[in-house]
This record gives sequence, C-alpha cells and structure tokens, in this order.
Amino acid sequence: MASGPPPMTPPADDETSPAVEPGAAARRERLRRIGAVVLQSAIVLALALALALWLQRDWDTVAATFATISPWSLVAATLSAMAGVVASAFVWRGVLGALGQPSTVVSALVVYLVGQLAKFIPGGFWAFLYQIVLGARRGFGRVATGLAGPIAAAVGLATGGITLSLALSRIAVPLPWLYPLIGTALLLVTLVSPALVNGVVRWGLRVVLRRGDREVSFTRPLIAQIIACALASWFLYGAQLLFLLSGTSHTMTILGATAIAAGAQSLGFLAVIFPSGLGVREAVIVAGLSGFASSPSAALAIALAARVTSTIGDLLAAGLSRLAEWLATRRSHQLG
Repeated sequence: MASGPPPMTPPADDETSPAVEPGAAARRERLRRIGAVVLQSAIVLALALALALWLQRDWDTVAATFATISPWSLVAATLSAMAGVVASAFVWRGVLGALGQPSTVVSALVVYLVGQLAKFIPGGFWAFLYQIVLGARRGFGRVATGLAGPIAAAVGLATGGITLSLALSRIAVPLPWLYPLIGTALLLVTLVSPALVNGVVRWGLRVVLRRGDREVSFTRPLIAQIIACALASWFLYGAQLLFLLSGTSHTMTILGATAIAAGAQSLGFLAVIFPSGLGVREAVIVAGLSGFASSPSAALAIALAARVTSTIGDLLAAGLSRLAEWLATRRSHQLG
C-alpha cells in the first residue's frame, strides 16, 4: 500500500517560521518606537511653534511679568525645585529598600537624580531604564531598581492627590470638607497597616508589572518616611511657585500653590507622550493661576519661569550628587 505524500514543510523564509518571527517582531517593535519618537518630536515642535506665536503676540505682558521676578526669587525658586527633586529621591530610596535593595544615601541620590534627567528624552520610560543602568554600575539589582521607579512614581501621584484634596477644601466644590478627610484617612490607613500596603504593592506588581513573586517589606517607619518625603517634595514645588509670584500682588497660599504644582507635575508625568510633561505642566499652571495672575500671558510667564528653574534645579541636584559621590570615592581611596 502506497504511503501518502510527505507532509508539507514550510519554506525557510516563511514569516511564520520560528527562526524568522523574532526578527519580524523586533523590526515591528523598532518601527513602533521610531514612530513614537517621530510623533513626540512633531508634538514638541508644534508646541514650540504655538508658544513662540503666543509670546510674539503678547510679549509686552510676558516681559513685564518676567521683570517682576527678582534675581533672589529666581534663586529661591531654583533651590526649592532642587530640594523638591532631592526629596523625591529619598522616596525612591525608601521604596528601593523595601524591595530588598540596600543603598547608601549618595549612591541612591546619584542613580535617581542623574537617571531622571533622561525624562527629557521622548518616550516616557528612559528615566527608568537609565536608573537601571546606573544602579547596575553601583551593584544594585536590576529588578529592584527597575521596580522602584514605577512604585515611587505611584507614591508621588497618590500623595499629589492628597495635597490636591487639601486645596479643594478651600474652593467652592461640593462637600469641600470631604476631600481632605479622605486624604487624611488614606494616610492613616497606610501608617496603621503596613501589611495592607505590602499586599497592595504585591498586587500591583503581579497585575501591572508581572512581578508578583517579588518580596516587599514596607515597615511603618519606612512608610512614614516615604510619605513625609513625598509630601515635602510637593510643598517645596509649591514654594517654588510662590517665590516666582513674589513680585506680583496675589492671594495665593502655599496650599493653593502646592495643589497647582502637584496637578501640573502629575498630569505631566501621566502624559507620557510629552517629554517631561512639556506643555501639559505649563497648561495646568496657566489654568491654575487664572484667578491670581493678571492675564493668561502673565500666567504663562510664571509657568515658563517654573520650567526653567525646575530644569536648573534638576541639573544642579544631579551634578552635586555626582560630585559628592566622586569626593566619597576619592576619600575612600586615600584611606585605603
């Protein structure tokens, strides 16, 4: 009895071949990333053009607002922004420790502060990747470093929402007393029940990041430290706005300024398509200052000043942390 024809064998260059599929998937992923960068670059150029047109149309008002900001106010705003990002670095270090990765203060500051400069690159994830690279050079575990960034960002968003709730209690919103009450209750729950915090973090790792097997250990003192540093960071960014407004007549309070700063930075972070929230942060600040600045153009000048002082603060914090690490390394070599 004759046997049937042999089974058909797909050609070696068939797209479904296991040998070719990974290459095709890699090409598609590379094209997707290139497309995302091109899109983000086009958005940045469009924003820059719109900003240039706005500044040209109402330059007198913008220039007059810039003139109200004294050099000392600019210095104070820059220092506040620098202190704010350093406080965020301590949030990140606390999370890193809870993930089982001990670190010295200097090394953690370098990894976070230098790594977060990559947020200016279109893509929204480069800062996390750069922190992994910097951490690996200093002996940090790649997984712990990679997870610390998203978790610390979630902590920042949560505490930003709590500071925003404080401001909502000061304006005409339904049940204004309810918002800070909810925020205070959430803070108390996290402090009273570390087991609940650890469970929520493990759930997030399992569902969102597919790392449910990771051990986490948030103790009550560590939770208190992380929350305190996160809230301090937001209030320092609020102080930055107040320093920039110091030359104008306004009724802005530290709570209001902190709420605007928290809303601007949180929405800017969530809008990952915009490098470092470019345009989004400025739009939120302009909207938040609408009842305090003399005009939208004056509010835009404050928003631009906030962007400049924040960027300088980021650079100074990263540079000083790197200098501190170099000095510590040199001293250890001399003692050795």
